[in-house]
Amino acid sequence: MSLRFGHWALALVTAAAGPLLTGCGASSEAGGSANAGGSANAGGSANAGGSANVGGSAGAGGNPDSGEEPDPGFDGPMDLGGCTVPGPGKLPSAALPQVTNRERAYTIELARWRISNSGGDATANTDGINAAITWAKAEGYGTIRLPAGTYRVGKKQNDAYWGGVELPSSIHFSLDDGATLQMTENDAPNYCVIEVSGRADVIISGGTVRGDRDTHPPDDDEGHAICVWGGDASERVLIEGMKLTGAAGDGILINGGKDLYSKDITVRHNEIFDCRRQAVSIVGGVDVVVEDNELHDMHGASQEFGIDIEGPRYTNQDILIRRNKFYQNQGGDYVNNDGRNVWLIDLSHPLIS
Repeated sequence: MSLRFGHWALALVTAAAGPLLTGCGASSEAGGSANAGGSANAGGSANAGGSANVGGSAGAGGNPDSGEEPDPGFDGPMDLGGCTVPGPGKLPSAALPQVTNRERAYTIELARWRISNSGGDATANTDGINAAITWAKAEGYGTIRLPAGTYRVGKKQNDAYWGGVELPSSIHFSLDDGATLQMTENDAPNYCVIEVSGRADVIISGGTVRGDRDTHPPDDDEGHAICVWGGDASERVLIEGMKLTGAAGDGILINGGKDLYSKDITVRHNEIFDCRRQAVSIVGGVDVVVEDNELHDMHGASQEFGIDIEGPRYTNQDILIRRNKFYQNQGGDYVNNDGRNVWLIDLSHPLIS
């Protein structure tokens, strides 16, 4: 299989065995920074704090205008700007959710559940939306729609955590155009506006989810727009076509539970912006696809990346990042600290034109 450079750009980093990159000036063993040390080529820095791409993006074939995918790899180790990249693993993918009765939709009745779509009381809205979801699920609905409006949510669970909308398994939670879930002002170290905890086959789409970064205590960085996590981890989750903004922490946090990773998570066609920490943090994820998103303006709390892969206690493996648009992220666009078989495919910065 030939390696071709052109308009498509691909950077492959795999830590399946041995160092991620060798011959790059400084050691970058698995568990350290995937982009550690030296200059990846004359065109750009390989440091994790700079560009997400190793000296620009290294790429394999394909025509983005025709929809053709790039070559899925190369036959063996190759030299990339003085760094030796080992042979690839399999191009990662993620299984999509299979939602029972997805075609059967219920639009949440605001008056029935005592929900306000003009701000309203956060506790009442949180209880009402969660009660409506529970009822609709029990009645056999697969899709639950939230009508247009602004819904203030958030309810104290304990001194450390405020909860929001909690989704069960096998559900499509669809926010209409013009629907916004807004986390109420709080001083808890942690919150999730939408939580998927130990669930399977969940789709979240549409609308806007907004955190409380403008009023949240300045030292906190664990308030997230969407959390995919749980004691048993989560499987087959799709987050699609949303605007996620203003989180005190991440736009999306993917985290492991007792099995140390969530699995088959897809994040696509979203705009994630103006969060304190990251657009997407992967801290325990296997078979994760992040594609066709606009990830920008991360600032306010370390590490301020578009995408951050890390977590020494967790497993991060088989992750595909492609066709995303990154800009104005204060820490950098992308960093991989310990992920294995991580593919970065980027159209915006070809290595060789």
